[in-house]
Amino acid sequence: MLLAAAVQLQCKVLDLGIAKDDKESLGRILDKAFASGINILITSGGVSMGDKDFIKPLLEKRGKVHFDKVMPFFYLIVY
Repeated sequence: MLLAAAVQLQCKVLDLGIAKDDKESLGRILDKAFASGINILITSGGVSMGDKDFIKPLLEKRGKVHFDKVMPFFYLIVY
């Protein structure tokens, strides 16, 4: 649904697929996203807090997190 909305708004979309919920896998996918020159990163799913929330700390290492938990399990980084 997120992809369809972005395409409808004529955004260039890079679908990075479904990631395993571990630091190494998520880190590789985030590196691939940032290396592609993205302007916006939208994530959905995974653990939202606690020791198993890998997304937020991995994103903070790579940039500034502008929105946190806009919706359940949702982060947004804008470059």
